[in-house]
Amino acid sequence: MTKFRQANKQLIALILLSVLAITCGPAQAADNRISSLIKVLNSSRLSLGTQEIIAASLIRESSFESDQLDRIDLHHVASGPLSQENTFHLTSGNALFTPKKDIAVITAFGRVCIGSGSAVCILKPEPGVVAVYNLHSGNGKKVSVEIGQQCLSLFPGVQATICYQVCDFETVNPAKRIAYRNLQGKDLPAGIRVYSAEFSIPSAIEHISPLRSILSSNNKDDQKLADLILKDFVIADQLADTDVPYTVAQEPAPEASPTITANVHIDETNGQLVPNALIQ
Repeated sequence: MTKFRQANKQLIALILLSVLAITCGPAQAADNRISSLIKVLNSSRLSLGTQEIIAASLIRESSFESDQLDRIDLHHVASGPLSQENTFHLTSGNALFTPKKDIAVITAFGRVCIGSGSAVCILKPEPGVVAVYNLHSGNGKKVSVEIGQQCLSLFPGVQATICYQVCDFETVNPAKRIAYRNLQGKDLPAGIRVYSAEFSIPSAIEHISPLRSILSSNNKDDQKLADLILKDFVIADQLADTDVPYTVAQEPAPEASPTITANVHIDETNGQLVPNALIQ
């Protein structure tokens, strides 16, 4: 284990302990601190293999008019022509959204609605795959994914990976080093499949670049968001009431990779996948 990784885990632990000290009474905090700290470290140890950092743009803005896009870090994400007002058109790449106002992110599979004050990471590394990770739902707002007539609500610590029905999770999972558990698959109309699972927030922090930056930032807003994200992890983990451990995805066999169709979206009038040159 490198010194950097050790320091990163210690930082996670210290912030977590400070959050628990504020939110719990003295007697309760003593027990909760120990058990929660062990869970954080255990989930983090799952990803001690090959270091794989997911480069992503940190997008704090809530307006995406053309003049606003020039001020946004788009090094790791591409914005399409449908970006406007409070709607970001994600055509490819990875981004962590932390907006101060409600926004929507549209992809080939539909719309991701992100409430103000939330922290949501969306990964779209290739056509035919979109993964959404809800790290924090801000101000009592919901994080949801709209696919045609379907609306899927995501609680903090829950992810959704959307793909085509010909794909298995191990093949399409764009974040194989982020630990997860309780994986479930559901087929939707128009040949769409949604995989949902609980994911380890500390594992996500370890592997998603802007999350690591937020955790170590001296900015007060970043520190507050980091505390909220880690608090969500503690609460979600305690409410889960399960002994199922987090795990990491298995690498698929090379021949298992399917051919994925690109440049399609769901026509809401008939629920079918149709070509569209604008939405990728």
